[in-house]
Amino acid sequence: MQPRACTDLLRERLRNRVDEVIRAFDRDMGRRNALRDKLFRADPEVMLAAIDSCGSADAAALWLTSPEVGLGNEHPLEVADTPEGKEKVLQLLWRLNMGMFACVADD
Repeated sequence: MQPRACTDLLRERLRNRVDEVIRAFDRDMGRRNALRDKLFRADPEVMLAAIDSCGSADAAALWLTSPEVGLGNEHPLEVADTPEGKEKVLQLLWRLNMGMFACVADD
């Protein structure tokens, strides 16, 4: 599959979930504007991986905005702002999905 086609597919799958995630941020976090800005800047691949891993948009919103031991107590949404950080977050989600102990900040 072409990179452009992959990106388009991710965006299409994410489109219906974005509003659901925003509502979860608004309801659970009460930091509407700041989180909404971060959400729209977030990488679609990270968003989909978090939703798929956590099982719901509410759980993904909570996980993405909570300090994570496996990321040095940083918030996954903020870590994923860089290409290197995105890889760290995706690797952590993969480890969690595989049932691996993921409390390692540095590989």
